[in-house]
Amino acid sequence: YSYIAGDITAAYDPQKVDRVTRSMLTINTGDSDFPALFFVFDRILSDRTEYKKTWLLHSIQEPEITGNVFSISRTGPDYKAEGIYNGKLVCRTILPKNASITKVGGTGREFWVEASQTNYFVEKDNPASEPGAWRIEVSPANAQEDDLFFHAMAVTQADNKRICDFEPFDAGTYKAVKTNKYLVMFNSVAKGATDVQFTLDEDLRGVFVNGLCPGNWKILRNGSLAMKRKVTDSAQCTYFEGLESGAYHLTKIN
Repeated sequence: YSYIAGDITAAYDPQKVDRVTRSMLTINTGDSDFPALFFVFDRILSDRTEYKKTWLLHSIQEPEITGNVFSISRTGPDYKAEGIYNGKLVCRTILPKNASITKVGGTGREFWVEASQTNYFVEKDNPASEPGAWRIEVSPANAQEDDLFFHAMAVTQADNKRICDFEPFDAGTYKAVKTNKYLVMFNSVAKGATDVQFTLDEDLRGVFVNGLCPGNWKILRNGSLAMKRKVTDSAQCTYFEGLESGAYHLTKIN
């Protein structure tokens, strides 16, 4: 897996935003149908409640939206005319709950900016240029200063008929999602955790937990010591491979 996290507040207007953090996780599954899973967890604290927050995902082809799940396909001849694109990204909005999910784009609105009511169209300057033409917009249903955005994505073939299920649930301060025999858990509070509990009703290929205080940890399964782990200050996360079903309790020792 690959994981990166950081404070990206400086990328936004300081008169509107107090803090923005982002965590991103990629898991290479080895599954030919869904070879890669991608997760993005954002925490945004605005200066005022009325400032609308919108999460964006840009695409070349038109997205399809069904409830809180949307997909983006990439089909047709490639830019070299040497092959055929056959890819698809499937994404579920885990948070915000009851989010507003819309699509913007198409002819005359490829790079539409709502504030100026202007479309900044991009001309192709060479065959390899593949400018987008659409975007997904995700916004909370209710206005508030502090919002969480959590998106789970899977990469697959455009003609794949197999369904990728995303099963979200809460585990204390953690927001979690289970998909394709993997469990991913993001801490919803800024303060690092010293105690984490979750229960697996089936064996999983991998479990990822972020937002942990650095130090030595013990992991209990059904009340018995299963293993120990060291969480570094730079990572503040841990990953388990091949966890069996059971009740797990992670505790920081020192």
